[in-house]
Amino acid sequence: MDFCTRLRQIRTSKGMSQAALAGRLGLSKQAIHNYESGANTPTHGVLIRIADEMEVSLDYLTGRSGAGRDLVAERKPEAYEGMLGRIAMLTEEGRQEVSEYIDRVMEREASYDKR
Repeated sequence: MDFCTRLRQIRTSKGMSQAALAGRLGLSKQAIHNYESGANTPTHGVLIRIADEMEVSLDYLTGRSGAGRDLVAERKPEAYEGMLGRIAMLTEEGRQEVSEYIDRVMEREASYDKR
């Protein structure tokens, strides 16, 4: 999956509009639209900010991990709404732990794809 598609899927899976993401990153809505349409490519610094804001690794954001698996498209939004609500109720420390755990699971599963 390419960066354009991955960015759009991550953003929408978090229920975030292009304008909301742009505001959080200090960019214009048009910049986000251009990244998602493939018209422009973000700089390295902007890629890092996007990954941090979306709480994903750069490898995942750019399609280097999860190869051969469309993890975001496979998920069923209604099945995860309760889980996302529970995560939202955690402290920042708790959310960080969940994020780190998910990163470890994704890394492990990405290694399965390379076999």
